[in-house]
Amino acid sequence: MEPLSPAVVTVLRGIQPWVRFSGVLLFVSALLSLLAVIDALLGGNYLNTPQSTSEELMLAVLLGVVNVFFECILGYCLVAYAIRIGHFVNNGVAADLERALNMHRQFWKSSGIYAIVFIVAMVIMMVIAMMLAFAKYSGAN
Repeated sequence: MEPLSPAVVTVLRGIQPWVRFSGVLLFVSALLSLLAVIDALLGGNYLNTPQSTSEELMLAVLLGVVNVFFECILGYCLVAYAIRIGHFVNNGVAADLERALNMHRQFWKSSGIYAIVFIVAMVIMMVIAMMLAFAKYSGAN
């Protein structure tokens, strides 16, 4: 196997801060999502519309918890990836690059799972919301 060119190390050095920044942004987003979940648990007084039903608020809590969980995982993956890139750039040891690439793989694997879970959760929530609206409409007649 050939040694890596200096250009590869330069590219990795250049993306490291952006990877770390993106990871930190995911943690910030998770924190904001957590605040929205707490608001919904407290009755939705601040972030939701006044006409939100308790069922709609609980659906928002469910989706919010899923979102917080996955954003934390994705944020961790990116921050760990950035740290491992730094180890490789500083040491030049191939094992450090392998660990960085494994964390990169984990990020994309987790992103795919997150997308599937989020889409399924959204479809379930939409079906439940339509059922609740239909029941409310049927009960009004």
